[in-house]
Amino acid sequence: MAGYEVTTMEDAAPRSNLFVTTTGNRDIITAKHFNVMLEDAIVCKWVLFPLAYCNVALRDAASDTSMLKSTLHISRLLRRRS
Repeated sequence: MAGYEVTTMEDAAPRSNLFVTTTGNRDIITAKHFNVMLEDAIVCKWVLFPLAYCNVALRDAASDTSMLKSTLHISRLLRRRS
């Protein structure tokens, strides 16, 4: 897996563009992570694990959300992350 890095969300959130969760654990990505993500960051979760990121935190951080398909939602964050 050359080129891939496993790290903590605290370290990755302010410097990464793509977040993919494949865990059954709750709240892997929370409000504190959404608040420091880069502009146009992409957050994905494996659909069988619906709790990997905090939906309430994402809803609160988003200026708008649209559903492209039943399993694909796009949320734009309220302000530019840096």
